[in-house]
Amino acid sequence: MHSFDTQAWANEIYARNLMAFGDVDRIEIHLRAHIATTYRTTACLYMLLIAPGLQSYMRRRAQSRAAGDDHLPTLLNTEDYAATTLKLLSFVPAESPLFKYTTWPVFMTGVETALPERRAWVVGRMQAMLDLCPWGMLTAAMETLTEIWQLRDTAKAASEGGDCVASGDAPDTEQSPKMNWLVRLRGLKIDCLIV
Repeated sequence: MHSFDTQAWANEIYARNLMAFGDVDRIEIHLRAHIATTYRTTACLYMLLIAPGLQSYMRRRAQSRAAGDDHLPTLLNTEDYAATTLKLLSFVPAESPLFKYTTWPVFMTGVETALPERRAWVVGRMQAMLDLCPWGMLTAAMETLTEIWQLRDTAKAASEGGDCVASGDAPDTEQSPKMNWLVRLRGLKIDCLIV
């Protein structure tokens, strides 16, 4: 996945659009590369979120492997992937025609984050998308995130004996089986498709 060349992909799309439509905005190539990198990063985040034990497994394998055996990939944690995704998304302005194509990365970043300021950013970004394209799936995505956050906050408060998540709390860098967001989402029986 990390070997996917986002700049080459953006250049290829640019060349095809140039042949098909003539004059194409050169800035678009940079935005497409940012979006492609965002999707690549989000796919890595998604893999860690749907397989909560993968990160620990890879860490244990890396620690037990023989010296010089470097065939195992290095995985960041979910927090690092989410932070990278947020940074990449910040380069795609709401005025861009490509803005609406960032729904899935925004949603997945929202799934991972426990920080209130990041949650607010995710909701603001989705609301801006909803203002541009009044798609029901955006409303459903925001409602789904709210459900996931409530489940996570309730589970965290119960495990710590507190009532709520404070703004300074660190996000989960590895989900416990009890708080696997995908299992919990299926349990809510929410029909959800994020594109």
